[in-house]
Amino acid sequence: MRRSGLIILTTLLLAGCGGDEEKQVRATLAADREASEQQDWDAVCALRTEAARRELGLCAPDHHAGAVAFRAGPGRVTAVRVDGDQATARYEGGSVERLRKMDDRWLLDAPADEEQIRGTLDAYDRAYVSGDFGAACAFMTEAAQRELMRHDPSGCGARSTPEPGEFGVSEAELVLELGDLQRIEIHGDTAQAHYDRSVTTLRKVDGRWLID
Repeated sequence: MRRSGLIILTTLLLAGCGGDEEKQVRATLAADREASEQQDWDAVCALRTEAARRELGLCAPDHHAGAVAFRAGPGRVTAVRVDGDQATARYEGGSVERLRKMDDRWLLDAPADEEQIRGTLDAYDRAYVSGDFGAACAFMTEAAQRELMRHDPSGCGARSTPEPGEFGVSEAELVLELGDLQRIEIHGDTAQAHYDRSVTTLRKVDGRWLID
């Protein structure tokens, strides 16, 4: 059996058949963390709804482009709230994961717009800090990629495993450059993330918020 099949089977065994809903939600979250740690992207995608797979951006044939920047929910789950066929899981850092029950299975669902925007910004920042411009470009619109390439032809072509410090910056340098995120304003399919010293524009494309 393939590794992804084992992870999903483990989820079902941990959750039990028709058992406690919270236990099933936590089992899905645990399986997602294991799959991401093992870089088993087939299992990561199988644990998500169609909307969440589109938002994640790793489940298309060329999905591995942004995989280096993905990680499962951060830290320990502190609370799970189940409401019918929907659930939310809150982590110790304050972030929230949404799940939906489909065909008797709890799957990770696409986040609300503001949560998805914060996820895009966080994933882009991690890729940028690590110097992985190829992964960073997976979180940019085509227009933003073209603009980057106009200024730096090697931009999106940077290899996905750079040498440490080769062209990355530290998190401290990035915070110094942008400042802290203060607020997010959403207007239809466009949004602006306001930092202390800058503003980042995003656009919703095929259900995904991307830096524009």
